[in-house]
Amino acid sequence: MSPIKESQTRAALADATLARVRSGIEEGQVPVISQIVRIIREISEKADSMSVQDLADIISQDPTTMQRIVSIAGTLGYNPGGAEITSILQAIGLVGFERIRNLAISVMLLENVEQQCGAETNKELAGLSLSSGLVAAGLCGRGAGVEPDLAFLCGALRTYGRMLMATFMNEEYSKAMASIGATGSGDGPFLELFGLSPLDLGRELLSGMQLPPMILKTLQEIPEETRSSLNGSPTGSLMLVADLGLRIADVLATQPLDPDDFERKISEITKGYPEAYQMTSAEAGGLVRDVATKISGFQHAGKYNSGRVVLFERIECLAEGRTPPAPFHPKERTPASSPNSHETPRQTPGKPEPRTQAELLKFAREEIERVLKAPRPDLEGVFELLLRTMQAAFDLRSCLIFTRETGTASFGLRSGVGPLASGAGARLRIQAGQRDVFGVPLTRGEDVLIQDPNEPRMRAFVPEWLRRPGECLPFMLLPLKDAQGTFSLVCAVCRTSQSFAVLSQAHDDLHLLRAALSALGPILRERQP
Repeated sequence: MSPIKESQTRAALADATLARVRSGIEEGQVPVISQIVRIIREISEKADSMSVQDLADIISQDPTTMQRIVSIAGTLGYNPGGAEITSILQAIGLVGFERIRNLAISVMLLENVEQQCGAETNKELAGLSLSSGLVAAGLCGRGAGVEPDLAFLCGALRTYGRMLMATFMNEEYSKAMASIGATGSGDGPFLELFGLSPLDLGRELLSGMQLPPMILKTLQEIPEETRSSLNGSPTGSLMLVADLGLRIADVLATQPLDPDDFERKISEITKGYPEAYQMTSAEAGGLVRDVATKISGFQHAGKYNSGRVVLFERIECLAEGRTPPAPFHPKERTPASSPNSHETPRQTPGKPEPRTQAELLKFAREEIERVLKAPRPDLEGVFELLLRTMQAAFDLRSCLIFTRETGTASFGLRSGVGPLASGAGARLRIQAGQRDVFGVPLTRGEDVLIQDPNEPRMRAFVPEWLRRPGECLPFMLLPLKDAQGTFSLVCAVCRTSQSFAVLSQAHDDLHLLRAALSALGPILRERQP
């Protein structure tokens, strides 16, 4: 292919990628880092006038997140004086504006890992984002006037493009990562499949979000031959620590490492940077141990149940001198569906593809029964299959799955697709016993069907987030229960009154599907802290 033709092809691919991602952001699941971008944007827009109260209001919207920030801020790493911290306002006063902002970002990334709201790949990418930011912050003593808090922010944001690709084009992303792992070919596979690199995608999307120019400037590749020219200025040094932070985190995530040589390998990476950024093996090992300590501190103080994040396990093992597990490799799977897609669940080779509603539900039921019999069932896969099946079978605009939180009457949003999943955010919670449409299914385990949420007599009982303009649609609440009561709830929002009628008449098929899902209850309780 001629250079001109190749350039035109890549430009067309890039346009298609951008259109697909923008559509997904508007209508489908949004990676947690997009919520982080919203926080950064709100802070940046008010940079000259924002008060301590403004920041407290922004990061206090969810009680659980707020309490975790307060708990972590009270640890010695953030609060050497040991003063008791009981509120966000007090935390900001004692710990500092920028550090609390970055602590909020860290908490959100860890909540994404804990709640498993995205694909397994995005769990690892959330871990990579946090690790990249922590490494970048740890490198700051080597730069010219780089603030660790700003370095953390820029290092964490460098994974934004990857999260978008993994969320909306998972199959292509997995292929690109497999090719890079096999050939070490840098961004070549991304350019062939997407027309642009993950950094290019992230910068393109973030450039329209009114972030500070200094932050946007760090979202670019830095060729080795230009690195020396950047050293010495605050902006150039920030670019270098953000770039090196992700490179080191990437090695920790993707390369074969053992306790005897990982320090040397990381030290070798730094040799391609200006002298001030080069580390000895001992310094590299110290940096990894510092990152491991911070991650462990976050998890302990915030009381996270983060499950298995391979990157965190690898960092912990290397820091303690143990052999780490093998790197995580994305599986080539069906991309996350948007509300306008109607993809059927992936089929077992040799079996006919299900076409009808009954066939879709039967396939999902059989697959769920098979998965739940495994020694360590893939709960994320079960929820993803349930969401995809419901959306395809009943033409749903949005579908949300809530699960009960240990020892409480609260149900947190576990997973979801559609505009409501995007707009409500991963921290949405409903409460058993509340006096609205959720009270009956959560406390009595009965289905609830609402044909017109805006009907005058019904409005007082339907939460505002289910009556947003453009989203005030028929919906059905389907509790999942076992002998101990309701442990989960599906909120299925129909696109039309016709799809609502179909959903409301599928009682027998849904009964069989939910009977299979009843085995989820004991597993969920066992895995919760």
